Amino acid sequence: NCLKMFFSVYIDLFIKLMTIKIALVLIDRLTDLDLEGIEYFFVIIGILIFAKLIPSMISKIFGLDINGSFKDIGNMIKSGAGLAAGAAIGGVVGAKTGEGFTGKTIGALGGALTGAGSGSKGKVFGGAKTISAWNKKVNQEKADGLTFMDRMAVAAASLTGMTLAGTRVEEKMKLAADTNSKRKAVDDWAGDELRKKGATIKSQNVEWKTKDSNGNDVTYHGYIPSKDKSKAVTKFNETIDMKTEYARQQSLNNITMEQWNGMSQTDRMREFGDLVGSQNSYTEATVFMNDRIAALEDYGKAERINIGLASNDAEAIKVVGELRDSITEAHNAGVKGIAQVPADAKFNNTTLKGVKDQSNETYNKLAEENATALKRSKHANNK
Repeated sequence: NCLKMFFSVYIDLFIKLMTIKIALVLIDRLTDLDLEGIEYFFVIIGILIFAKLIPSMISKIFGLDINGSFKDIGNMIKSGAGLAAGAAIGGVVGAKTGEGFTGKTIGALGGALTGAGSGSKGKVFGGAKTISAWNKKVNQEKADGLTFMDRMAVAAASLTGMTLAGTRVEEKMKLAADTNSKRKAVDDWAGDELRKKGATIKSQNVEWKTKDSNGNDVTYHGYIPSKDKSKAVTKFNETIDMKTEYARQQSLNNITMEQWNGMSQTDRMREFGDLVGSQNSYTEATVFMNDRIAALEDYGKAERINIGLASNDAEAIKVVGELRDSITEAHNAGVKGIAQVPADAKFNNTTLKGVKDQSNETYNKLAEENATALKRSKHANNK
C-alpha cells in the first residue's frame, strides 16, 4: 500500500507539472501570433481547459489512479498552476500592449510579476488586466510627449496625491510677457522721438568692429553698419534726418521697377539719397533702403533714450524705469534668461533687441514647461 501510494503521488505530481509546462510553452508561443485581445482570451482559455483535461485523459488511457487523495499536495499544485498561468498570461499581455522593444520587455516582466501575484490567488487573468491598463496609461503619456522623468513625476503624484499644476510657471510667463510689454513701451517712445522734426543721427559717434576680406579684425569709425554688420549703410560721418529718410523710403515703395529704370542715376540719388540711388537695380535699392532704415532706427532709438535720460526727460525716465523694474521683478522671481538693463548703463543699438529676443525666448520655454506641467497634472489625476 505504501509503495502504491508513493507511485500514485509521484505520477500525479509529475503529470500535473508536465501539464503546467506544456500550457506555459503554448501560452508563451502566442506572442508569435498576430492575434487581437479577444482572440488571445479564447485561445488561452482553450489551453487552460486542455491542461486541466490532460491528467484525466492519461489516467483513463493507462488505468492510473492519479486523482490525488493528498489535499495539501493538490492545493499546492493548484496554487502553483495558478501562479504560473497568471505569470504567463500577464507576460503575454504585457508584451503585447507595451510599445517598442523596451516597452514590450518591461511589459512582459511587469505582466509576469503582476500575473504571478494574482494567479497564486486563483485569479489568473487579474495580472493581465492590471498590466494592460498600466501599459495603456503609459502609452498615452508617451503620446502626449511626457519624458521618462515626467512619467515618474506622474507616478509619484498618483501615489502620494500631490498636485502637479503649472501655477508657478504661469506666474513666470506673465512676468516675461510683462517685461516684453515694458520693452515695447520704451521702443515706441524712442520711435516717436525719432520721428519728431529735427531728430537726427550722427554716424561719427559709431564704432563698428568687423573683419576684413582676409579675416582680420578691423574697426571702422563714423559708419553705421547694417543690422547683420555685413556692410555700411551710411556714408562717413553722415548726419541723417529721420523724417527725410522715412519720406524717401515711402517714395521708393510707391514707384514701380519701370519707373526706377526710367530715372537717371542723378535723379535717383537726388530722390532717394546718394547710397540708395547708386544701387544697380530697383530690388537692390529697396533692400538697401530697408536695411538702412532698420539700422538707423536701432542706433537712433538708443541715442534718443540716452539723450532723454541725460536731460531728465520725465517720460524717458518713466518708461525706462518701468522696464528695469519689470526685469528686476522677473529675475527675483527666478525667471532666467532675460537681458538686464542696469541703472547706470547706457543703451546701445542692441539693448532693446536683446531684451525682446530673450524675453520672447524665455516666455516660449516657460510656455512649453507649463504645457508639460498641465499634461503631468492631467495624467496624475487620471488614475
